[in-house]
Amino acid sequence: MKTRTLYLFSGLFGSIEAAGAYCERDWGEAPSDDASPQQWEAWENEFPKWKFREELDVYLDEDFMEFHFGSERVEALEELLALDLERQNVESLIENDDTLIVLDDNALGDFPAELKSTYALRFLGAYVGRA
Repeated sequence: MKTRTLYLFSGLFGSIEAAGAYCERDWGEAPSDDASPQQWEAWENEFPKWKFREELDVYLDEDFMEFHFGSERVEALEELLALDLERQNVESLIENDDTLIVLDDNALGDFPAELKSTYALRFLGAYVGRA
């Protein structure tokens, strides 16, 4: 079986909207088509905001990141983790959380990264994932 490394984070947000606001990129509202170059420049300087990446302080490619909320968390673990014992361990770790973030090792690019817990998410570690 081919495998890959997956890095898992979990947290409790209370709603999918609150979890998304923290875990996903926020581009804000773009200026209108008739906005001045200065308005566009100000928008480009302010956005995107991405609290998770900012607190983690590493390069992240969101194409290799998954965000799961509610009952989707357990379903995702069944599909993603290669080892049953690891899956059972993670399920017990996230039992009281409502959000699971999964980073494929490609999400880090070729940049050095020291993953850690953030203000809102607990770093659960690296796990063997299905390829």
